[in-house]
Amino acid sequence: MRPLRFWLSDLSAAVFKATNIPAVIAVAVIVIFGVFAEHQNNLVYRQNLRANVLADVSVIRAKLEGNVSSNLQLVQGFIATLSTEPEMTQERFNQLAG
Repeated sequence: MRPLRFWLSDLSAAVFKATNIPAVIAVAVIVIFGVFAEHQNNLVYRQNLRANVLADVSVIRAKLEGNVSSNLQLVQGFIATLSTEPEMTQERFNQLAG
C-alpha cells in the first residue's frame, strides 16, 4: 500500500495537467457569469419592488391629500360663515358644524 502523500501527488498531477487549463477557465467564466447574472436579477427585482411600493404609496398619499384639502376647505368656509354671521344662533351653528 502506498502512503497518502503519493496518492495526493498523483491526484494533483492529474488535476493540474496542462490539458485541464481550458476546462478550469471555462468553469471559472461560468461561475463568474452566474454570480453576475444573479446580482443583476437581484437589482431588477429590487427596482420592481420599489416601483410597486411607490405606486401603492402614491395612491394613499393622494387620498390623504384630498381628505386634508377637503377638510381645510370646509374649515375655511365655516370661518367665512362665522365672520359674516357673528350673531348666529346655537341652532344655526350646530347646523353648519354638522
